Amino acid sequence: MALSLDSTFGAAFLGVVVGCIMYGVILYQTIVYHQAFPNDSPSLKLLVLAVLLAETVHTVLWIFVSYEYFVVNFLDASSLYENNWYANLTIPVGQVTGLTHVIFYARQVYLAMPHHRWVVALASVVMMGAFAFSIVVTVKGFHANTLLELSEFNWIICCAYGCTVLAELLLSSALIVWLRHQKSAFKRTNSAISRVVTYTLNTGLVNIVVGLLVFVFALVYPRDLIYTGLSIVGIKLCSIAVLAMLNSRTDVAARMANQETATLSALHFGTMTMSARNSARPSDFITDTSLSDEEANASSASSL
Repeated sequence: MALSLDSTFGAAFLGVVVGCIMYGVILYQTIVYHQAFPNDSPSLKLLVLAVLLAETVHTVLWIFVSYEYFVVNFLDASSLYENNWYANLTIPVGQVTGLTHVIFYARQVYLAMPHHRWVVALASVVMMGAFAFSIVVTVKGFHANTLLELSEFNWIICCAYGCTVLAELLLSSALIVWLRHQKSAFKRTNSAISRVVTYTLNTGLVNIVVGLLVFVFALVYPRDLIYTGLSIVGIKLCSIAVLAMLNSRTDVAARMANQETATLSALHFGTMTMSARNSARPSDFITDTSLSDEEANASSASSL
């Protein structure tokens, strides 16, 4: 069966081009992060480093794949059917990038919702299943001589992306529900929380929609590479979402007019201790000393 260049390598090439542009955004976001938050915890810095390294390897691998098929084997139609090892490696490397995205949200849920850590456990199990599926399809890919043989295992790729979408849906929903319950009597606090809810909903929805598109195209059109182009963009979107969430802390703090809440700190930094979270009262969530008299009186009343 002949391959259609438009729906196979054409779609993959477009994904590579868009992915390289988005990789530039990731580099910029990483630079901004290190300049704005030099005193962040080592765990967050390590997570950002992992995101950057995984994205770099993923981007380089796809550049190699494009160069191999479109330059080295130019005008050699038979080479388009051949499978190569670095094309196979894009699958687990891309899954590692998605894993860092899930780890970031899982960390937030774990720190902010001590009584709902079962959500983190469930999402972790689902994500490990996605990673296992990606390893299986990679092993199958090394034993497949042609792309047509590899397309027979697209159902495994569908399972991997289905698990990833489910994990993101669980964690995003948990965060949104938790944030909605942190509303207070203070407009500035509520405004900041609403912004974080909106951002979490928008980024989570975009990632989930792209993941579902990859799932559907891999299932319905297994011999095409449309899902491959979409997956490249989806992986970059996950990394951009993590870095943008970290860098948005400055904007949220500014819009609160220098008023910080332990709620947002727990979400972004995870700086509250377990005992502090368990014993926190409504007044404990306001830490700024420049509150108005009305807010100070309300805070004192709530602590009685």
